[in-house]
Amino acid sequence: MATHISRRELLGAAALLSAASLVGCSDPTNNTPARAAERVVNVYLGGKPKIWSPLAPGSAPDQQVMSFIWHALVQADDKEVLQPMLCESFDVSEDARTFTFHLRQGLEWSDGTPFTSKDVLFTFNTYADPKSTNAAAGVYKVVQGVAEFTAGTATSISGFEAPDEHTFVVTTVDPNYGFLMQISSHWILPEHILGADPIESVAQNPFFMNPNVSLGPYVFVQYKTDQYVELKKNPSYFKNEVQIDKVFLKPLTSDVAVAQLGTGEVDIASISATDLPTVEGQDGVEVTTIEGIVLQRLVVNQAKPYFADVRVRQAILCGIDRQGIVDTVLGGQGKVPNSILGPAWTPDDVDPYAYDPDRATQLLTEAGWDFDRTIDLMMIPGARDKDQAATILQDQLGQIGVKVTISNVQGAEMADGYTNKTYDMLIGGAGAADPWLNYGITGCDQQFPAGGNIGYGCDPEFDALMKEANATADEAQRRELYEQAARQDNQTISYPLLYNAYSLWAHNTRVEDFKAKDGAFWGQGDWKIKA
Repeated sequence: MATHISRRELLGAAALLSAASLVGCSDPTNNTPARAAERVVNVYLGGKPKIWSPLAPGSAPDQQVMSFIWHALVQADDKEVLQPMLCESFDVSEDARTFTFHLRQGLEWSDGTPFTSKDVLFTFNTYADPKSTNAAAGVYKVVQGVAEFTAGTATSISGFEAPDEHTFVVTTVDPNYGFLMQISSHWILPEHILGADPIESVAQNPFFMNPNVSLGPYVFVQYKTDQYVELKKNPSYFKNEVQIDKVFLKPLTSDVAVAQLGTGEVDIASISATDLPTVEGQDGVEVTTIEGIVLQRLVVNQAKPYFADVRVRQAILCGIDRQGIVDTVLGGQGKVPNSILGPAWTPDDVDPYAYDPDRATQLLTEAGWDFDRTIDLMMIPGARDKDQAATILQDQLGQIGVKVTISNVQGAEMADGYTNKTYDMLIGGAGAADPWLNYGITGCDQQFPAGGNIGYGCDPEFDALMKEANATADEAQRRELYEQAARQDNQTISYPLLYNAYSLWAHNTRVEDFKAKDGAFWGQGDWKIKA
């Protein structure tokens, strides 16, 4: 008797074979009936993780895993608004120098050890001490007493205080309201696990390869190398009873992730705009669009005289049809940004630098541009939106007399380029929920290696506005000052900005109360499986 096999069954079989070749026949993430019974969710991880340590230089896959198991004192929610997390509330003094955190009472680590201000004091002391070799130490230079402690003239950091088990206080040298957002991704560590280590070796503690004690909604179980990270629910999670038993985070290629969304083998995945039509045609899959904060910027080396003239940077913007890139490459899923502070903080009365080749050519001529010069554009290939955008800008800049060659490089080569100031242009991402965090890539005193200003620009007027905004806790005053700073940056162009792509997340409708933000998950402890 002939057996009829539907097209959907064939697709499902093909996807299962593809997954089996990647992760093996015993992969528990592929047992769909068992997943339903055990309330298991599979999540696409956009790369292979390495280590789950807040002290290590952050990579997106590592950070995504850690966001399930760690919490910070405060965290930015899916609207990029700071919310108290391990604290019940927090206070900021009028001079934006003293930050008081009122910790949640009765919290326990997943092994039953009480959570107290000792954990917070230990964590902040570790972050602030350069001897811990952590990537965040620079953030804490603003804290009172850090300079003296680092110099060896003090034995402790006076700006950190734990007056009782449920209170933690930070005092900064100067007003610094942006400090709150800077620490919003600095996870709090268990003092009872790591506190006995010498500061020089704490980052090498084996715990970070098996962080099985947590305060987050999930607890680390294991990492099957290149296959999946397995997490289980934390029964003592402080916010609520976690409704999902297990989460498997799977490092896959984006095309496999999209295919497995269609077969139900992946429940949650970030997707690109180019995959949106495919995903929207899949049964039982819902797409969430988030107007994100990440800007793709064209970094031009202002240490080179021909890019130091602002008219050249203005000409570059006028010579690229940025709205056309948003409409075609991103399928309309994005915006054109007109200051480094991003669309949310940039007023409408700025110059939009609309596509105008005639204006671009005039600006180049006024600046004395050498039309025989060839510019090299460095980029790391592989992201389809950036690959396509680079080809478009190469063609369009060529039409106004800026000859561009594209060099596909790896991260180390790109780093060599801006470290030695030898590069011409590169494409890179930037973005921050709080405008102050952009100072690290624009400030005159932040030019690499002192900071992240790899464009080597300097605008003292912009810096002054940024510092004044960060020195006030009044939200209305901060916004007014940041909008002034955005207008200034719009004229001087620290970085020619290409586009602000929306963040697209797809999830199986069996997962309820799903939330995410730009490049990260949110509220994982609230996710549920449809009954």
